[in-house]
Amino acid sequence: MNTEYFEQWANFMKKAQKPVQELAQLNLETLKKFDAKQFEKLLELKKPQEVIEFQMNFAIEQGKNSIDYLKKSFEIVEKSGQNLAKEVKTAKEKK
Repeated sequence: MNTEYFEQWANFMKKAQKPVQELAQLNLETLKKFDAKQFEKLLELKKPQEVIEFQMNFAIEQGKNSIDYLKKSFEIVEKSGQNLAKEVKTAKEKK
């Protein structure tokens, strides 16, 4: 096999790692947003209406975090797909 093939393969792997690293970073950022102390607050609540209010606020907050996570992850995947499409188009035009 020629060195050009290995260089192309190495270049592809470098580019393939970038979205994986971005997704890993997004996962870490999302986990940092999760506050376990919120559950301690739940133990302090006395009235049923306070528990229900806490649960509703928690669900809304986590829903927003989930939507943000999905939006950012789709942006990463979309950008990666666009870059791959450009490379395929460029490679096809070279042939």
